[in-house]
Amino acid sequence: MQFNQTDYELFRDYKDVMRQVFNLTCSWCGEGEITYVKKNHPPIIGDIVKALNCQLSDQELEDHLKEPIKAWQLFDDNNVDHNDPTYLCDQCYNSYVW
Repeated sequence: MQFNQTDYELFRDYKDVMRQVFNLTCSWCGEGEITYVKKNHPPIIGDIVKALNCQLSDQELEDHLKEPIKAWQLFDDNNVDHNDPTYLCDQCYNSYVW
C-alpha cells in the first residue's frame, strides 16, 4: 500500500451527521474521531442535510439521501478493494505521513 498525504483532506461533516448516523470510525484503527477523508469523495451527507434546511419530512429526507448513501458505500467499497483507507484519525494520518 502506498500512502500519499495529498490524497486526503480534512473531513468536515455538518454536525457530524455521517459519523453519528453511520457510526463511522478510522478505517485503520477504529478510532471514532475522524479527521481526514480520501479526496474525490461524494458529497458529504451532513452538508446535504444542511443545504436542505430541514424543510422535508423524515421520509422525504430519507428518500433524498438514498443515492448519496449508495455513492458513499460504493466509494468506501472501492477504497477497501484498493487497500486505501476512506477515513483517518489524526494519529493514523500522522503515522503514515513520511
